[in-house]
Amino acid sequence: MGIELGMPHIGVQRPSDAGPGLIDSFGRKATDMRLSLTDKCNLRCTYCMPAEGLDWLQKSAVLSREEIVRLVRIGVDSLGVRELRLTGGEPLVRADLLQIIGDIRANHADLPISMTTNGLGLDKKAQALKDAGLSRINVSMDSLHPDTFAQLTRRPFLDRVLRGIEAAAEVGLGLVKINAVLMRGINDHEAPELLEWAVSKGFELRFIEQMPLDADHGWTRDGMITALEMRTLLEQQFVLTPDPRNRDAPPPSAGRYAESRPLTSSSAPWALSPR
Repeated sequence: MGIELGMPHIGVQRPSDAGPGLIDSFGRKATDMRLSLTDKCNLRCTYCMPAEGLDWLQKSAVLSREEIVRLVRIGVDSLGVRELRLTGGEPLVRADLLQIIGDIRANHADLPISMTTNGLGLDKKAQALKDAGLSRINVSMDSLHPDTFAQLTRRPFLDRVLRGIEAAAEVGLGLVKINAVLMRGINDHEAPELLEWAVSKGFELRFIEQMPLDADHGWTRDGMITALEMRTLLEQQFVLTPDPRNRDAPPPSAGRYAESRPLTSSSAPWALSPR
């Protein structure tokens, strides 16, 4: 179980004099590859896209199954990639998702393959994803309350997401990780509740700062809940102990916490693992 506060990892840049591998401008080697399988999504999260959606890419502009498998092979064989994450849009809406995962697994038997999803339909596909070779799942979920979830996503599907999370845990899709974005005046007060729920379920919770994607033209710096504010919200009800491990994390990661316990609890602290 765990908690991480911060922004998503930034991309890497390759200096002209860099050696083999993916090296950023600070000389750090990147070993994780993230591949977007589609731009389509079946939610309309307020911090991601407008209510009417966006103009989807033409099929020719989206990586084909063969191109994805080839890119992963190049990354693993030539660029030092040691972990793969599949993202979207929403990867579960891609019809050939299981075939893509199966092809990658056939080529790379020991490669950790994770996927970030909104969880819709995961309850029906969790076992098939596991069988295809998926190692682990990340589920984006910002609220445990149906009304708030519907306000943020513009869809009344919290029960389906929760079923998907439970199914992923049941079939053994690694340590289930939950990603949550806090929005000021909407769900920021839920931070302690989300942490308590994640710990009780054995999940790792990660709070992520809202990025200025601004497809809905609503992002403001003042409206964003910062990592420091997130920590302050949690410290009202929990004791957080910084995790001394994994200190090679990229700069935007604001903090990992190895232990957490309710301020009023007399029991042993909850043990939280690093990402």
